[in-house]
Amino acid sequence: MLRPSPIDLHLWRQPDDGHRNDRVPGMHRVRRGVYADAAQWQALAPWERYLARVHAQLLHAPRSIVVDESAAALWGPSIAWASRPVHILRPGGHGRGSSSLRIHTTHDARDIVEVDGILITSPISTAIDVARNRPWAEGRAYVDALMRIDPSITRENLGAENASRSSSRGALHAGWVFERASAIPESVMESLSLCAIEWAGFELPVLQQEFPHDAGIDRADFFWRAQRIIGEADGDAKYDLADDPREALREEKRREDRLRRQADGFARWGWQDLGVPGRIESFLRAAGLQPTENSDPALLATLRRIGR
Repeated sequence: MLRPSPIDLHLWRQPDDGHRNDRVPGMHRVRRGVYADAAQWQALAPWERYLARVHAQLLHAPRSIVVDESAAALWGPSIAWASRPVHILRPGGHGRGSSSLRIHTTHDARDIVEVDGILITSPISTAIDVARNRPWAEGRAYVDALMRIDPSITRENLGAENASRSSSRGALHAGWVFERASAIPESVMESLSLCAIEWAGFELPVLQQEFPHDAGIDRADFFWRAQRIIGEADGDAKYDLADDPREALREEKRREDRLRRQADGFARWGWQDLGVPGRIESFLRAAGLQPTENSDPALLATLRRIGR
């Protein structure tokens, strides 16, 4: 099942009086001919605005074939900021692009499926596209999420599908992603954090380590077993989606206290820390973890562009 638009969208046709005016009182123009309530639009997160723009394209042209990052946003994971173009495919046509719409052509056959009346590249075809076309950290986050959505996707068939395309553009770039891709990270934030950890020169941790307790099992996002250090990537989404966010925060505090008792060091970071060079590294060092390799400042700097 694809993600629906986070906001109601409305087609609006220009009156046939010879005058063109794209402004509609109280409405925000999502794209030409498609509008949404202005107040509701302002309340959306940037990645929600991007998803709404993809749906606006489909409302305007229902048989558009959605590809690349736009397909990834419909399948589930979204990192895209509202300003990024919507990507559609027109096989055999002429490619063109603008700030709002990118039309792709291809000589490679894409696996196109129809879901909920929407034509879209399958999860594995979408994974190849985003791994080839997006920066490494974003590509990994998208591919990890697509592997969670479709358990049939493996590193092996990703590699085979990537090699089978006649165009080699981006193929080597995608290979870096496929060597690391995994369905184990439970969120985009965890996937991005793994890139930050690697590029800061730290040993890669065990993922989703379980710690039993009297009432159940706690799982740590990252665990460095030899040093007994736990890392937690806090994307905040669980608090926003909880029925009672205050109780969710209290339970998370109790969970953190239990995890701290299991470890000799504990580090926690959030979205606001991810794009600040050196911040996650400093948190891990403060928890007692030492890097085993030199950091790569150039790659770490790419995390500042996440969502841009």
